[in-house]
Amino acid sequence: MLYFGDALKDLGINTQFVHANYWFKKGDFELWYMDYDKPKDLSQDESKRALVYNILLAKQKGLAVILFPDYYQLEDGGMTELNISDDLEGRLETIALDLAQIAEEYNVEYLVPSNQIEMILDTNDYSVEETQRRTNAFYASIVPKIRQIYSGRIMYKMGGFSDWSNYDEISLNGADIFGFTGCYNRNRDEVSFVADDIKTFAAQANKLSQKYGIPWINAEFVVSNEESAIENHTVAKVLPIEDYYEAGLDAFKIYGQNAVGFTIHSLLGSGKVYDTPAMPLIKEFFVTIANP
Repeated sequence: MLYFGDALKDLGINTQFVHANYWFKKGDFELWYMDYDKPKDLSQDESKRALVYNILLAKQKGLAVILFPDYYQLEDGGMTELNISDDLEGRLETIALDLAQIAEEYNVEYLVPSNQIEMILDTNDYSVEETQRRTNAFYASIVPKIRQIYSGRIMYKMGGFSDWSNYDEISLNGADIFGFTGCYNRNRDEVSFVADDIKTFAAQANKLSQKYGIPWINAEFVVSNEESAIENHTVAKVLPIEDYYEAGLDAFKIYGQNAVGFTIHSLLGSGKVYDTPAMPLIKEFFVTIANP
């Protein structure tokens, strides 16, 4: 935000996801400040100050903020140090309530109680039915507690279920807005898959939006910039990132007409678009959806 905030605004972006990154250390989750995708060994107080600083930087640039927790090891499919059946929801609740305090104090516009809890369960081989039950129970429990602390809007950020139709039984009660994520790996996914996936999840999102009377966004559109595909021989050639963005943005204009937002992931990092030919495509897209 400090160095690239103006580049974000130039793209037409009006809202910034601010990550609160949690790592499992000494038997529990701790807030960590991230430096180029690596945790820096800061104290909890220092990490919290860094998180608040990022919120204030975004606001200084005139951007709205979506504050959300991220738990890296869990979202990679679980971790050896933690049996997720052991009070996962209790651990995530503690994090959500801590962030609700920060979100209220610094006038954050949107708060995500949990980042893709259904993905955590699904990728750890829980059944569809159990994943749905635990996800719904978590939101039913945590949202009323958040409402006692936080006066802004609550977003459910979802993605990673083994099939988009599995969201039929996920309850969105308590949410003001929700978002699905789309992640595409240039080591694995053909460009044609991007449009097909967006068509599928947009149909599901539109159905849920109508059922619960709340808007939705694409909460992530990330195309990996890994160049290992050729080395691994999983594809004959790593295609340019702009091919994926062109397919994704064109599909979203067709199938995501009812959505109220689209997220690029990200300017830097694993989905880096900065200084790539995808940048002008993104800028043109945001101009188009801002002035339909």
